[in-house]
Amino acid sequence: MAFSVATKAQIHDWYKALQRHIPDFIPREPQRQMIAEIARALAGDIERHLVIEAPTGVGKTLSYLIPGIAIGRAEQKSLVVSTANVALQDQIFSKDLPLLRKLIPDLTFIGAFGHRRYVCPRNLAADGVSQGDLLLFLDDPLAPASGAEHQQCVALQKSLSNASWDGLRAHYPQAVSDPLWARLSTDKANCLGHNCHYFHDCPFYLARKEIENADVVVANHVLVMAALESESVLPEAKNMLLVQGDKPRYRLVEEHRRRVERGRTSVLLGLQSFAEGLDLKGELLTQVHIHKVAFPPVDSPVILTEGEWLKTQQRHPFEVQSLPSASFNLIQQVGRLIRSHDCHGEVIIYDRRLLTKSYGARLLAALPVFPIVQPALAPPTAASAQSAAPGD
Repeated sequence: MAFSVATKAQIHDWYKALQRHIPDFIPREPQRQMIAEIARALAGDIERHLVIEAPTGVGKTLSYLIPGIAIGRAEQKSLVVSTANVALQDQIFSKDLPLLRKLIPDLTFIGAFGHRRYVCPRNLAADGVSQGDLLLFLDDPLAPASGAEHQQCVALQKSLSNASWDGLRAHYPQAVSDPLWARLSTDKANCLGHNCHYFHDCPFYLARKEIENADVVVANHVLVMAALESESVLPEAKNMLLVQGDKPRYRLVEEHRRRVERGRTSVLLGLQSFAEGLDLKGELLTQVHIHKVAFPPVDSPVILTEGEWLKTQQRHPFEVQSLPSASFNLIQQVGRLIRSHDCHGEVIIYDRRLLTKSYGARLLAALPVFPIVQPALAPPTAASAQSAAPGD
C-alpha cells in the first residue's frame, strides 16, 4: 500500500496534538525522522526491514505508535507491538496508549499475555484445592489452601464476577503469592479450551476475542515467537514492531511517585526490568545507581552457539556480541535519568571495569554527554584497618 496523503496528514495532526496533551513536550528532529522512516517502512515504500537505534529521551515509543496506528487503520489491520520484556509491555499498555487515547478518542488496544498471567476460572472455582489442574498437587502437603488463601480466592472470584477485575494478575490491587497463583492459573498444556465449562467467561479467551478488533495489540517476543510457530492467537504477522517491559512493578512505581510528591524520601530497588519502561521526570528521579555493567551470560546456549559461528567467520565474539549488548544495556540504564529537558541528577556506577578495562572508555563514550567524576575512596576506618591485618 502506498503512503497516502491522507495518512501523512493524520500522522502530522496526531503528532501536533501531542504538544497540547504533554505539558513539557518538545518536538525533536530525531523523533520526526523516526516517525517518517517507520511510516514509510510500514506503508511499503521501502522494501526492506527497518532497524532503528535512537538516543535516550527521543520519545521512541510514541514515534512508532503514531505512524503504526495510522498505517494500521489505513490498511484495516491491527498493529502488533512486541517488547523484549513484560515491564516495557506494561508501560506501553498502561501509560503510552492511554495518553494517545486522549488525542485518538476511538483508539482501542489490548495487551496479549500468556496463560499464566491470567487466572483460570476453573481453578479459581476449586478454591485452591482439589479440582482441575490442582489434582497435580494432591500429594503435596502444601497444597491445601490456608484460611487466608481461601478468603483471597473468594475476593478474587467476586472481583472477576462483577467485572471489576479482568483476570490479569498484574491488574489485581492486592498481591497474590506465587504458590497460590501457580494453583489458580494454568498453562497451554492443561487448558481445556473450548471443552471447558468456563470457556465463555475465561479472562484469557475473552482477551483473545478483543484482539481481533483492536487497533493495537501489545505483546512480547516470547508470545510472538510461540504464535508464529503454531496456530496464532495474534493478528496476521505483518506490521509487527519488535521493541527492545510481592506487587506488580507499576504499583511500586506509583507508590514511589506518591511518596516523592509528599516530600518523603523514596528508593526504588530493581533489577534489569527497571532499565527500560521507567519514566520518572524531574524530582521523581534524581539519582540512578548502577551496580554492574550487564554483559550477556557467557553460558547461554544461544550466545555460545553464535560465538562459535562468529569464530568461523574470523570475528571476535566479545566485540560483536558482548560489548554491543553491554553498551545498549548501560545506555538504557543511564537513560532513566534523562526523561525531559528539566531532568537533573547524577548517575553512580560502581563497576570499576569502566576505568580498568580497555573497553571501559568505549562504553563511557557511548553514553550521553555527562561530566565524569571519580571521587577518591574514603580511607579505611580504624576498625576495618585492624580487622584487615591478621597476624599482628
